[in-house]
Amino acid sequence: MKVVHTDRHLAHDPKTFIHRGRLVDSPERPARADMLLAAARASGHGIITAAPTSAAALARVHTARHLDFLEHGFAQWRKLPHAGDEIVPNTHPNRFAAHYTSHIAARAGFYQADTACSELGENLSAFLGAIDG
Repeated sequence: MKVVHTDRHLAHDPKTFIHRGRLVDSPERPARADMLLAAARASGHGIITAAPTSAAALARVHTARHLDFLEHGFAQWRKLPHAGDEIVPNTHPNRFAAHYTSHIAARAGFYQADTACSELGENLSAFLGAIDG
């Protein structure tokens, strides 16, 4: 098996995770990516360095509003009163709703399936790195 890897993914370092109603440290850490990469190497899998994905390729598979959320969502989140250091949604609008919400708190819940995928402003590079290939 070939494993596609990029060091950009190391920027994915959320601090918190809600697990069974408790706020805990997130298991999604750079050390976890290092551990998985080491296990792949130890198992003899080929490691391929990911090439950056073009904006055109991103636009073919993601809506413009999703890409806008990834690029600008954190800055919008930080403007909210009492905003945390990570985007952790507390509402999840129905994806089949008649209209798309413009409020950042609802947009966060629309794109983030659960509280396990918090987003930091620095994570955009990690997100993009995760889809490089």
